Amino acid sequence: MKILFQTRKLIATTALFWLVLLPGYAAQGLASEEITVQSILGPETFTRGSTGKDIFTRLFNIANTSAPYTIKIVNGAPDGSMTVKKGWLTLNDQDLLDPGVFNRRNLSITIAIHPSAQNELRLKLKGGEQGSFVTLIVEPTLSTVLNNPNDPGFDSRQTGIGNPNGVTVDQTTHHAFIADRYYDSVIDFDIANARIVRNFSGLDGDSMLGNGATTSVSFNTTARTIAAVNEGVLETDPTSLAVVNADSGSTRVVPLPYAGVPMHSRNIALNPNMNVAAVDGQFTDGKRAYFVDLSTGIVSARDEQLQMTAPVFNAGSNEFVFSAFGENVRPGLVVYSALPPFQRIRRVDTNAPAGTRFEKLAVYRASNIVAAVNRLDSAVYVFNISTGELLARLPIRLSQEPFVTVDIAVNQANGLAVVTGRFTGLVSVINLNTQLLVAEIPLPDRCSPLGVAIDESLNRAVIAENGLSSTTRNGSIFILQLPAQ
Repeated sequence: MKILFQTRKLIATTALFWLVLLPGYAAQGLASEEITVQSILGPETFTRGSTGKDIFTRLFNIANTSAPYTIKIVNGAPDGSMTVKKGWLTLNDQDLLDPGVFNRRNLSITIAIHPSAQNELRLKLKGGEQGSFVTLIVEPTLSTVLNNPNDPGFDSRQTGIGNPNGVTVDQTTHHAFIADRYYDSVIDFDIANARIVRNFSGLDGDSMLGNGATTSVSFNTTARTIAAVNEGVLETDPTSLAVVNADSGSTRVVPLPYAGVPMHSRNIALNPNMNVAAVDGQFTDGKRAYFVDLSTGIVSARDEQLQMTAPVFNAGSNEFVFSAFGENVRPGLVVYSALPPFQRIRRVDTNAPAGTRFEKLAVYRASNIVAAVNRLDSAVYVFNISTGELLARLPIRLSQEPFVTVDIAVNQANGLAVVTGRFTGLVSVINLNTQLLVAEIPLPDRCSPLGVAIDESLNRAVIAENGLSSTTRNGSIFILQLPAQ
């Protein structure tokens, strides 16, 4: 296992406004605007000579060390010629780049950095023909939060949010659906206009608020339905699954008992091709993977030796993947067929610390990768799910406070993974193609994110949070424009 990037200890930052304005940025609304940023260093081209290797050193200063920055490296020409074969990069004597990243023929590489006031950047290049080159630039992170609660229209757009949790996105309409635990509902949120347009309520089958506790949601692209899990407030509360027609709003509630016992599920993954879902049962008999036929409501299960949670659907292989964990054992992954009778295919054992767990998973279909967030280890583990090979362990910042939840989503169009965590104060962005941490984006003060999903063509993360409070709302939804890759 190689650690391709290791985070430095950061200076704590406090965002004063919800719209995060990075150095050199103009304020950006929801309309598309060109953002100009003044670079800190470069762009500068470094060319290979006739020697076995070339070493370049540059010094640069940072006025605002609390702001996020990135280094972007372009290897060779746009047509793929004149590329360097190996490269080493250090910032203040800390390794940032493994030479294997160059070997994977990545023409563009971005790395999140945390520079000091005075910095030394050292680049070593080896291999490739004489005259091959790389271009490097150090600049503020190119990302910003798009909707600002200090805008007079923000409250009217988001009035009535309680405790938003899970998020899913309809990629064709650019609408997000957010599970609201406090109101037993799913919010229909227009991403392009940052506005709530509908609220599907009473998803637990009654009019009492908060007793159903809607926590997780998934969108069926084939049937255009929303599947939402109501976990129940207490461990003894009955769990149910609501199936909502995204167009008409009609709702059908499916009870989720297994062998006569409420399952108390919290997470859901959906196979739209078969209209079946995978759910967990952490607070009942968690040593099972559960599967629900959404047409009939029939629940089946597969017994396991460890606790099962955080299911995801891999559309590329037509499989469900669960996280498996237990006390004093290393966490792992278990893969099942996403077709009835949901046969167990393989188990992936890992070298993650014993007693930790992968709290949320996400799939990148193009590379058959599963990215797994291990909050207790403050890292994202990246696996080839077919072979079980660990491709990278990427340290990220996550809060270790009690009752912290995390989430992760992947943009299938570009391989960017977004990780959120309660009380963390930032969003981590990982490029799963290069397996590098490419950005750490500060969140507004007092923000407490619970769930995230990505509008893939807009390259925007929709984040549900419950950290702010006012006379008109408890939770909020905001949109983060992700950096282009």
